[in-house]
Amino acid sequence: MDCHHAYPVRSSFLGGLLTEELKFNRTQRWRLVLGKRVEERLGGAGGELSREMGEIDAALGAIYDLEEAPTEGQRRSAGLGASAPRLAAWLGDVRRYFSKDVVVVIQQDAIERKGLKQLLFEPELLAQVTPS
Repeated sequence: MDCHHAYPVRSSFLGGLLTEELKFNRTQRWRLVLGKRVEERLGGAGGELSREMGEIDAALGAIYDLEEAPTEGQRRSAGLGASAPRLAAWLGDVRRYFSKDVVVVIQQDAIERKGLKQLLFEPELLAQVTPS
């Protein structure tokens, strides 16, 4: 995956947040746009995330962050995998923090990028289906 591809996607979702109370400073906004892998580079320069911001970051990161290939002898452990409880918790966070239109886009991306076809049966996507 092109490393620049995830940035505009993550950035566009910040405008679809449902939580008006969350106020982001410039560094926090960039941290959410660029993902967890830039955390060390920011070096605590005002980019610390609140619990809610961390949940937003994790929800976006599960779909849009680049995965590092496991080295020999390691197994992948991050991401949603096929675990129903993990998927349900992720979907709950997405629904809690983002508008319905953004939830649909994130779910479609989860299907395309991560192969999470079980999301096809979620209400947001079913509402988008048109008979042919």
